[in-house]
Amino acid sequence: MSRSMSDPLGAVLGLLALAAPLAPSLQAQQPPWVLFRDLEYARPPGQSLRLDLYLPDQAGPGPWPVVVWFHGQPGRKYPTPARRLVRSGYAVASVEYRSPRDARFPTQVHDAKAAVRWLRANAARHSLDPDHIAAWGESAGGYVAVMLATSAGDSMLDGADPGAPSSRVQAAVNYFGPGRRGPGSPLRYLSADDAPVLTVHGSADRTVSPGRSERLHSALQAAGVESTLEIVRGGRHDFATVHTPRIDSLVRAFLDRHLQSGSRPPAP
Repeated sequence: MSRSMSDPLGAVLGLLALAAPLAPSLQAQQPPWVLFRDLEYARPPGQSLRLDLYLPDQAGPGPWPVVVWFHGQPGRKYPTPARRLVRSGYAVASVEYRSPRDARFPTQVHDAKAAVRWLRANAARHSLDPDHIAAWGESAGGYVAVMLATSAGDSMLDGADPGAPSSRVQAAVNYFGPGRRGPGSPLRYLSADDAPVLTVHGSADRTVSPGRSERLHSALQAAGVESTLEIVRGGRHDFATVHTPRIDSLVRAFLDRHLQSGSRPPAP
């Protein structure tokens, strides 16, 4: 007969010994954030717009600079790749916004600005730094991020009461955002005081031509706006193919420089 069958106490001690080495690894897998899900930031007619807010769990008391993430599929809110920034002392908001298929321009920009204003209005409640907010998005979300950077203070696009918090961002990261013509083009709103923009685009993107990002970059520079363009060789219209380790380091350095002056160490 085995020891575990003949010696109940020995069996229990043996199980505890097996479980002990697992505890540190299980603890290490816990996410380094506190997550507030489905916070309503706006209520347009017949709809509730929500965001998820990731706050650092073990990186000091804050207030935290904020990165607002806009997905490439409007109308959806799902876990954002930007949440890894929480390890570096950032709060991250993952925002749902209305699709251009369901609501015409400037609805998406109104939604994005409403999200930024909500974060500022609720900064004290969630230990956020209202003076250091950046937008980051991919595809349609990249376009929204650029519009936040270029259209601050525009009376038509702000869509808020004069006394509402500002929708201005301090920086924007644009991953292969599509361009637009007419009133929806960010080029119509350029001015020298626009927020710095970092644009990343894949050379093999067949959905949005890299040429659109090149034209945006040139126009931003011509207007006196800080602009950086990175074309990732072989990258497609897909976050994973352009967000290489080198690009990850560039994005972190860009955000640190404009949101917290590089005062915090990079995330592991």
